[in-house]
Amino acid sequence: MFRHVLCVFPYARTSSSKTSFPPLGLEYVTAALRPFAQRIDLINFRHQRIPSTRPFLRPETDLVCYSINWRTDLDLIERDINALPPGVMTILGGRTATEDPRRWLEACPNVDAVVCGDGEQAIAEIAAGRPWSEIAGLVRRGDDGQLVFNPPRANAPLDDNLMPARDLRRQPYYLTSKGISTGVKIDQVAGSRGCPFNCKFCNFSINPWGVKRRWAARSPESIVRELEQIDADLIIFVDDVFTHQPERVVAICDLLIARKIRKHYIINARLELADHPEVIRKMEQAGFLALLIGVESTQDAT
Repeated sequence: MFRHVLCVFPYARTSSSKTSFPPLGLEYVTAALRPFAQRIDLINFRHQRIPSTRPFLRPETDLVCYSINWRTDLDLIERDINALPPGVMTILGGRTATEDPRRWLEACPNVDAVVCGDGEQAIAEIAAGRPWSEIAGLVRRGDDGQLVFNPPRANAPLDDNLMPARDLRRQPYYLTSKGISTGVKIDQVAGSRGCPFNCKFCNFSINPWGVKRRWAARSPESIVRELEQIDADLIIFVDDVFTHQPERVVAICDLLIARKIRKHYIINARLELADHPEVIRKMEQAGFLALLIGVESTQDAT
């Protein structure tokens, strides 16, 4: 049992004209840690006047987790990690950390390990005391000081009962326009992960080992249960393709309508949805506001 855990989203800068979104992946990791921690704090540098982890450290802090997703602010992040006191277990995760774990372990001597790929199960196994040699997807220091790359983690089915730790947010998130808040609360939801398609030009669905993130979906009941708990009016689904299974979309819409959940949703979709006008009508009734469609092909006719 950890006494105090800090989960850190260490990105301080954002364009004044863009909306800052919740760190959803880190909130999932935070939720997975809850059974193993007496207290957890989630810190988003974009909401701090001084982007630093140190003010949030306590004498009893014994685990700090960083979500390193993007290739910005990397020097700032390195300095912040290296400023942690000795004796605090430090774990990194996120897409950018996954792409080059060696760089982070060499640049930050106090980092104990990097979790490559989905982090919820790996961090729970670490917290539960499983031997690090048995934790898939972990890059760590061996007894001789050399880096050890454990086998990659297989993509597990999504847990319908694991919800992001939204209650640990220190302030709400609002849609902004030209740097000014609209007063419209926003949130994000992950209804699925991965993509069922194999577009040759896409590298986002492939991990650094060349393994594709296969499509895995949550149940409609789980998604709607989460939407019921969210107080934001505008919700962006982060799914690569929300509309992959039209019958599943209809099931989600029917539940939203039956439970009278009145919110607005933005999703990613593909043009095949045009073959199902009845699904589009159902989505409009349920509150879906915008479909973001990528029109990409090497053929003009397509």
